[in-house]
Amino acid sequence: MKRVIFVCILLSGMVLTGCNHGTTNAVIEHVTVITDNLLGAVQGVVMRDGFIYAYGDYKDSDKHIGVIREYTSDLNYTGRMVVLTKNGQSIIPHPTGLTWNQQWGTFIGNTVKRKGEILRIDWKQAWIDRNLNNALLDIIEDDAASNGSRPVFVKVGDEFFIASADYFCFKPELRLYNISAMMKSKKTSSEGVIKYRIRCSQNTQNLYWDSDKGYLTLVQNRWPFLWPYRGFHLETIILSDAVAAGSALNPSVIVSSIYFNDKEELEGWWPAGNALSIFAVNRKTGNLFTAKIRMLQEKEKK
Repeated sequence: MKRVIFVCILLSGMVLTGCNHGTTNAVIEHVTVITDNLLGAVQGVVMRDGFIYAYGDYKDSDKHIGVIREYTSDLNYTGRMVVLTKNGQSIIPHPTGLTWNQQWGTFIGNTVKRKGEILRIDWKQAWIDRNLNNALLDIIEDDAASNGSRPVFVKVGDEFFIASADYFCFKPELRLYNISAMMKSKKTSSEGVIKYRIRCSQNTQNLYWDSDKGYLTLVQNRWPFLWPYRGFHLETIILSDAVAAGSALNPSVIVSSIYFNDKEELEGWWPAGNALSIFAVNRKTGNLFTAKIRMLQEKEKK
């Protein structure tokens, strides 16, 4: 994302809340660190079928091209990559979110100039062709979003939704989309698509869904003021409680709020098991790494 400074202000006498500037309460203890320049500006990371998939925005000459690259569980590149183009045209230049579901398949977000799209692809076909020539199935305009798309499948009660959250500082929200209505209308602003609107904090780069616990983690940047788009923050909420409250800012729905001392741009996070996490960070070196999260003692916090 471009380095544009957003400042939360007083508007019509109302104080805007939810800015991420909490006290550092955790550190990252690195285990494996790699640099993969062919990811370009890395935008996220997931685990699927025992492999790690990182996706990013690679700049070829003046053209931005989205890529998905495959790694083993210890971050060794397998040599396999999908280029997010169709017949040579860049279809997903800035991928922001990668999620899948047994019924609906695989969805990818795309964010360009703060406008979002949610695209459905044939995952297996994409890896056969190594592109989207025959794998692109649907394109949905996420025009309900104020600052791009970062889709993830979630479940509330017995119903699956696509969730996405805004990045912008002024009144950001987490929205849950009715999938059938969204697929039919191809626009998230259409009547019946948005099932729930949930007030949330700003600077959300990605979302992680824990289906076993019903927890949603907002992968965020920490500082909206002096260092825009910088810092690591993981905010985990009980999604069903946030739906009921209409807000993810209520302390009663927050499971944990972890602030790290790192000052880079966190783009993606995924728990890998055995107390390890995978981090995707938008920087030139060490842009992918596995690490253990250590919570600080009270005297260590700052």
